[in-house]
Amino acid sequence: MTPQMLKIESDQKLANAERPLNNSEMNLEELFHLFIQVENQLGEFKFNKETAHADEIETDRLCDVQSGLMESASRIRAINFRELLLKVAFWRWDSADINVEPENMSQADAIIYSVFRDLVLITKEYDTLKDVDQTLPVFQH
Repeated sequence: MTPQMLKIESDQKLANAERPLNNSEMNLEELFHLFIQVENQLGEFKFNKETAHADEIETDRLCDVQSGLMESASRIRAINFRELLLKVAFWRWDSADINVEPENMSQADAIIYSVFRDLVLITKEYDTLKDVDQTLPVFQH
């Protein structure tokens, strides 16, 4: 998907996400997958002097899209373990500084991470893990 197509799709999804909670068009699965697409696009940015200002504007816009997606997800009531996992996965993917063993996290992050870990293990939904999570012994499956 080209960056322009992702921008159009993310703008449309974000607009849909602002509808009332009972809108069946939006769900946590779609919001999470779009969040990951935006995250991947952010990871592909290669800053250089000629495009630094434009790149900063675009990364700020993409971060705003992610914030909107997270806000929308927070307004949806989870109805099963998969949806609970997706909601916690938003936190996990947004927590760039959580790239260490759980023993080295703050107490609050450690408890939330443990909920994330447990939900992944219960649901066996390993696709919600970040690459760094997959290196932890508990996720060696």
